[in-house]
Amino acid sequence: MEISLRIMTKEDLSVYYSWQLDETSRFQAAFMPKEKSESFDEFSKNWEERLENSTINAYMITLDEKSVGMVGKYEQDELPEITYWIDRTFAGQGITTEAVRLLIERIKARPIFASVAFDNIASKRVLEKNGFVSTDSIVSYAPVRQNDIIECIYELEK
Repeated sequence: MEISLRIMTKEDLSVYYSWQLDETSRFQAAFMPKEKSESFDEFSKNWEERLENSTINAYMITLDEKSVGMVGKYEQDELPEITYWIDRTFAGQGITTEAVRLLIERIKARPIFASVAFDNIASKRVLEKNGFVSTDSIVSYAPVRQNDIIECIYELEK
């Protein structure tokens, strides 16, 4: 089982879009739009702009050359923050943990931040296994859940 990262391209957007239609994954991620109303064309346009932004680095997670998820780095208040998404059929196999490890090796700036819904235990474990520590929590509106929830802030110093 070989896990690797490759730069995300426009050709990857249809598979990434399909993963984000999964209701269970959307609920777990929490900070998605309430409705899956964004068409593929809108999604694609938004992501093509992101792929051209030099402060965003998006990678497909591949398992034996099959795309199974994505990881990325973007800037929030000029500080690096990471994000990730795994096709739910591949969750729980350590793939995301390894992909995040590969991503943080590529990011030279420190600290690196990440945030996660308070009840997304799997995502918290991914971060903690990669050396992130919980440093704060804030109350944020989670559109998918139509409610305020606790958002846990994680930080990696080394």
